Amino acid sequence: MRDEISYREATAMGLDRDDPTIRRRMRLKLETLSEDIAAATSPTDQDLQTYLEQHPDSFLEEPQAAFRQIYLNPDRRGRSVEADARDMLVKVREEGAEAMSDRLGDSLLSVPNEINLLPRSEIARLFGEEFSRTVIDLNPGQWEGPVRSGYGLHLVFVTEQEPERLPELDEVRDQVEREWVFARKKEMQEAMYKKLLERYTVVIEPPDITAKNASAADKTESGAVVR
Repeated sequence: MRDEISYREATAMGLDRDDPTIRRRMRLKLETLSEDIAAATSPTDQDLQTYLEQHPDSFLEEPQAAFRQIYLNPDRRGRSVEADARDMLVKVREEGAEAMSDRLGDSLLSVPNEINLLPRSEIARLFGEEFSRTVIDLNPGQWEGPVRSGYGLHLVFVTEQEPERLPELDEVRDQVEREWVFARKKEMQEAMYKKLLERYTVVIEPPDITAKNASAADKTESGAVVR
C-alpha cells in the first residue's frame, strides 16, 4: 500500500516527467508490450522459408576444401625457393595423386600435410587469407602451385571441395526462427511508433530556441519537442 500511495503522489506531483531514467523505463515497458505480441506469433514454414530466401547472407555456408600440401621453407632455401617449388611441381604432377607429399618438401610442424574438409575461414586461420582464397578456387585432382602462405610456399593437391551454399530450412530452422522473431519485433515496434506518432505534433526547433523555450519534460532524446 505504501508503494502505491507513494507512486500516486509522485505522479500527481509530476516527478515522473523530468526524470530521464523513468522515461526510459516507461519506453522499455511500452516496447516490451509489442515484443510480447510478436513473440506470441508462431511463424509458418512458408514464413521461415521466405525469410531464409530474402536474407541469404545470414545463413550461407562457406565454401570448403580438403587438400594435401607440400611446404617449402624460404628461410631454409633462400632465393632458390621458387625454382625448387617449380621443379618439385613437375615431379609431383608426374606422380599424380600417389605423390608422397609427407616425404617431400620441408617440415612444418604447426600444420599437417593432409587437411580434412575445412571451411574457408578455418583454412585462412591456419595458412592466411591469400592462401585460403587461392585454394578454394583450385581445380581438384591435380597438384598446383606454388601457393603462398604466411609460412612460405606450398604445392597443393585439392582432394575435395564443397561450394558455398544456402542450407535447407530444416538444417537451420532454429536460427531462422530466432531471426524471424527478432525482425518481427522490430516491425511491430516501428508500426506501433508510427501509429502513436499520428497522435502528436513534433516540432524540430534550433538548439538555442529549444534550450530557452522547451522544458526538460517536453524534450525528446533527439532534441525534438513533442506536443
